Amino acid sequence: MRSIGPALVLAATLAALPAAAAGQGDKPAEAGKAIEASATVATAKPAKPKARRAADPVVTGSIGPIPEPVPFRPPYGLVSWYQERGGMSLPSGDRLVYCHGFECRLRTAIPMSGEDLKTLTELFASHAATPEAEREAIDLAVQWWEKHAAPLLGGPPDIRGSEPKHANKRGQTDCLDEATNSTTILVYLQEKGLLRHHRVIRPESRGGFLYAHATAVFQEVAGGRDWIVDSWMRDSGDPNDVMPLDQWLASW
Repeated sequence: MRSIGPALVLAATLAALPAAAAGQGDKPAEAGKAIEASATVATAKPAKPKARRAADPVVTGSIGPIPEPVPFRPPYGLVSWYQERGGMSLPSGDRLVYCHGFECRLRTAIPMSGEDLKTLTELFASHAATPEAEREAIDLAVQWWEKHAAPLLGGPPDIRGSEPKHANKRGQTDCLDEATNSTTILVYLQEKGLLRHHRVIRPESRGGFLYAHATAVFQEVAGGRDWIVDSWMRDSGDPNDVMPLDQWLASW
């Protein structure tokens, strides 16, 4: 379900990263290489994914004054979310920890270069006119982030959902991993001054104990409405569910 109006749909789609290397599958991580509850630094240099679409005059036109970037003042709930993931710290700087293996059991530090920041800056500059346009950019940025990280995780690209057989597998994620990873790129975007209509807040969950499902949440500055970006039921790098939080909670 998409929250972006038809007048704001852009013309081109994301460029995909090269497919995962042949021979990768549902193999257990090699002994000594799976990292549990500790971060590793990725050193591979994959081709850079793109995160842009052709400019739409409705999106980029002069609809009104473009607001200043939203200052990053992390609420306590956001900080505590990371602490609850095995003592993780709030994302900061240009090496972002990516959770995988389910429940953030495996963590890989993903470098963010100046070129990466330029790609995201251009994306958000072309979607700065309205909150609707910025939500489109948030969806595209989460797609880009998953494509950027996937080749560095040591396993095949993530598939939708959370099959028990994929627990502890490198590159595979459950909803806690997904909610954390999407929140991490949102924090990075706000820290870099790229969000003008939204701020990052603590992820939310729905459902009972056995069937709980978490997602990343961001709040619209004008009016204070909460929105979600949920990638759990999407393959790595696919378009995400973006909708109001209350709608997401009611749809479980």
